[in-house]
Amino acid sequence: MGFESSKSVLVTGAFSGIGNATALYLAKQGYTVLAGVRKDSDVQALNILGLNNIQPLCPLDLTITEQILSATCLIKEQVRANRSSKTNRESS
Repeated sequence: MGFESSKSVLVTGAFSGIGNATALYLAKQGYTVLAGVRKDSDVQALNILGLNNIQPLCPLDLTITEQILSATCLIKEQVRANRSSKTNRESS
């Protein structure tokens, strides 16, 4: 998973309700949406939408500390990789 855009946002509860509406709106505005969901079936449902800039983070249950820490580490790694890639492109 890589962040395609310099505009990235994390949306929790992205499978349904306000979280889903927010994720879809921001994706359509050009943001890379890191979509926090709790189940693999939620990931599949988001993937079916065919929006390449919605990137599910699963599992992400905000009541489970380990999942929050894991998602945080993943996001930090991707941000570093994105910055490194951008720096390499600019120096070429």
